[in-house]
Amino acid sequence: MVAVERLFFSRNQKTALEVAEAKGVILLTTTLAGVKSYEYTPLEIKRGVTGDGSADKKQIKKMLGLILPGEDLARYQDDILDAVAIALYCSQNTRPGALS
Repeated sequence: MVAVERLFFSRNQKTALEVAEAKGVILLTTTLAGVKSYEYTPLEIKRGVTGDGSADKKQIKKMLGLILPGEDLARYQDDILDAVAIALYCSQNTRPGALS
């Protein structure tokens, strides 16, 4: 199973295009491999992990620390913690309607 964050409009069009291209490759690869893919909005992930859809990075990190006690989350970059939050949310909320 693969989970990805649904893209939102970005001010930086070059970055948004590069992220969209990478996401397309990931989804194509998983589809060709017969792996189910799930897509979640940032709001869904934040609400699912922290209980607050408007949670910031600090709140997400704090909640992940409570969920993963003993793990030194300070050593991880925000992107890695985002991926952990997406994986955690997906593992608890897989639903019908997968992308592939």
